[in-house]
Amino acid sequence: MSDQPEELTLSDLLNRQVLDRQTTDEHGRIDRVWMHPPAHRVLGFLCKQGLIRGEFSAFRLDQLHALGDDSVVLEAAPQPANPEKVDRLESLLQHEVWTDAGLHVGKIVDCRFDRQTGYISAYLVSPHGWRGVAGMLWDLDPQLVLSYGQARVLVAELDPETLPVYEAGLTEAVAGSEPDYRHLLGDLRQRARHWKQELKLQVSKVKEQAQEVLAQVQEVREQVQQPLDWEDATPQPLTAIAEDEEDWDAAETALQPLPELRPKSAAIAPPAQPLIPPEAWDDDDPWV
Repeated sequence: MSDQPEELTLSDLLNRQVLDRQTTDEHGRIDRVWMHPPAHRVLGFLCKQGLIRGEFSAFRLDQLHALGDDSVVLEAAPQPANPEKVDRLESLLQHEVWTDAGLHVGKIVDCRFDRQTGYISAYLVSPHGWRGVAGMLWDLDPQLVLSYGQARVLVAELDPETLPVYEAGLTEAVAGSEPDYRHLLGDLRQRARHWKQELKLQVSKVKEQAQEVLAQVQEVREQVQQPLDWEDATPQPLTAIAEDEEDWDAAETALQPLPELRPKSAAIAPPAQPLIPPEAWDDDDPWV
């Protein structure tokens, strides 16, 4: 592939769709870089497939066959990656850069590396302050790195103004003496194409994630709507239940009606005289 660039940046690969050249299978999108910071070298990349499960696979840099506008083509399929090892991967991306004298230089947002060997030729630093907002990037030589941690990189004492400019911000381009407006217009068009491409990739990624979520919701809905199996819901006969009871006779005896209680005397004698004497009855009383 003679038309392929010999030097790449991480932004050229991140979020790109990954295709297998042999099987044309898709393996998700490049999610993060596989880097070895002590040697300042890019070893490969990790692909992430799926929104809910988040399965990772890894491929080496030498498996990269071609870099297109919409995808990355590999010579062979990437290998499944252990999630625990993925979380332990080191990278200097998004690390804050400080000098040995305590000066805040900026943040590492990208790097330039050799496509064949993976060795990093420069870290791209977004300056701290308004220049970073304007889009300016500095080249930071890896040899200047003294140490690094989880969130910061310590470099040798330097004047940030002396760092080579990888990409000038819009403010610097406009403020130059006798500006070349044709060059400025071309730069703006290039930035617009880059933003359009990034937006296209993000929209495609969101669309794929939404389709996956909808498919899982449909699967759950189909499982909920499945008819119940009533064949196993036949009630068990009472005789079968009785056979399993060891103390069924004792239970039946306990349920017998209690004997009627009687007073000790044989009978209760009626009253000697009626409550209402017959002479008090009224023959015209309609209730009698």
